[in-house]
Amino acid sequence: MDQDIKYKLIGSDNMDILYGTNFINMIKSINPEARDASGSREVVMRCPFCGDSHNQRAAHFYISVPTNQDDLSFYDCKLCPAHGLLTDEILRKIGCSDSTAMIQLATHNARVLKLPKYKSLKKINIYPLNNN
Repeated sequence: MDQDIKYKLIGSDNMDILYGTNFINMIKSINPEARDASGSREVVMRCPFCGDSHNQRAAHFYISVPTNQDDLSFYDCKLCPAHGLLTDEILRKIGCSDSTAMIQLATHNARVLKLPKYKSLKKINIYPLNNN
């Protein structure tokens, strides 16, 4: 793996996504300035789209923490229109270079998006990724 990993990737024979504390640790290993928010239900960091603030304590980019293997993780910037499903492209945008984590997230999203509870979810990434 490309980074000094402080989280455990879960094998696809059990579960195919990180969630809970393991997910938080993954995000913090990608972006050490990320911190828990909302009682560890979210992780907050500077927005990779708008940059939101030079003060890390005033970050506005929130990532929801999945609580089980059938949850999705969403992101939302409180200052710009960036919000949607956390995908491998967004992981890359926030600094992830761990290809295993990105593949695992893409595989997880593909499986979970087929579940009945997400059937009505339509276009989920509204902020263009090619805005750099």
